Amino acid sequence: MSKLTTYIALVVAFVTLFSFLSTFHSMKKLDLSIQLTATASSTSIELDHDENDVKGIIIQHEAEAEEVTTTTQVVPQGFTRFTTEPPIVDELLPVASSLPYPSLTEMAVRMANYSTPLESLSWEKNRKVLLGSNRFHLTKAKKRNDIFSSVTDNIVELLTSYGLTQFVNDTVDSDIANNDVIVVENLCYSVRGNQCRGSKCNTIPRIVIQAEQVRNSKLTSPTYKYLINCHESPTCVVWDFSDSNFEWLKSINVSESCMLVPHMFHSRFKSFIPAEGGLVPIHNRSMDVAFFGLITRRRYSFLEKHIDPKGNGTLSTFNIKFEKNMNVHTVTKAYADSKICLSVHSFSPDSAGEYHRLSEMNRFGCIMIMESFGDTFLEDTLSRFGGVMFAAYNDLPGTIERELEKINTSSFEELNRHQIAVDKWWEENEIQWNGLLEKILGPR
Repeated sequence: MSKLTTYIALVVAFVTLFSFLSTFHSMKKLDLSIQLTATASSTSIELDHDENDVKGIIIQHEAEAEEVTTTTQVVPQGFTRFTTEPPIVDELLPVASSLPYPSLTEMAVRMANYSTPLESLSWEKNRKVLLGSNRFHLTKAKKRNDIFSSVTDNIVELLTSYGLTQFVNDTVDSDIANNDVIVVENLCYSVRGNQCRGSKCNTIPRIVIQAEQVRNSKLTSPTYKYLINCHESPTCVVWDFSDSNFEWLKSINVSESCMLVPHMFHSRFKSFIPAEGGLVPIHNRSMDVAFFGLITRRRYSFLEKHIDPKGNGTLSTFNIKFEKNMNVHTVTKAYADSKICLSVHSFSPDSAGEYHRLSEMNRFGCIMIMESFGDTFLEDTLSRFGGVMFAAYNDLPGTIERELEKINTSSFEELNRHQIAVDKWWEENEIQWNGLLEKILGPR
């Protein structure tokens, strides 16, 4: 009987082991399948700022129009990221001021606290740069109405409210300035010619404003080399607007010199915003969709497939303006008369948030549809409270069609209430740059 019991036990053990190995093998195959499915074409760019017609944009590899958009991201502690399709907000927003939401100013502080925790190396380095000088020199934007002019205004308010005085000369002579002046550089311009002259440009205090899609930059690019140069200097810091970019900066080991500052929220169209009560009702707008931006190959693929002027596109029956024209009068007039304002990434599905585009369209009463961001911090707040609808690249046409159909079947009162609530939220939620550095880095 004892031998029989032992034999039965051995058989059961063998069957259990065989079942486990089979399951494990299947899981490994599944895991491999998931990895293969999640592998997508990526885009590497050196610089991308269309409004300034920066010459020499380098596209290392362009993603095809049919893309796999699954990406692996590091999600900041305490924040969640949609792991499937971002939800389309079907319910109309109540009055914005009654909602318990974090303001964009609070989100800006949270972003900075994530990249630059109290007494971290990044925190110490930023304080060293800012407290070691009393003046700053800021690179001038090429055109008064371009995006960088408003970014410049944000940075000036940040620094002057922290007790620094702006130094207004056209350039800085580092041999004379020494450590008395912080040189604030726009990375887009600086890689093509330093805004500083003299022998000490790499040693005097510097703040590099990073406003580009750098996530996939090649390690041989001027952008990469410039960021490494800044990191290796004890008196140079980088201010980036995107936590997606920040994860890339971590991967190249320069995050200890970086602080997240959402400076790409701007107000360059402020003087064109309709007066209170002046928004054109959605039903009365003559244009269905408006998009403005550089027509990259990725955007051209979207245009060709979905907005084909010959009538073969999935959206060809709608009245759509999809063009590069960046004349402020043309753009603001179109946004104010469009039912939907659209944003499509230039090069990559995991791009940093196009907050500069969002800042241009958010006060003109259109329904904002944007391709999903690579960022993790702001998408949820913007979707739930800012009236922004996010969709993956391949889902944008369907989202547009659904929203246009919803407009046709919704009452004037419903659409008007939603339009006013969203506009009110944005009006109340401009980032308060004055005093922001003190909240992040402590008093001067």
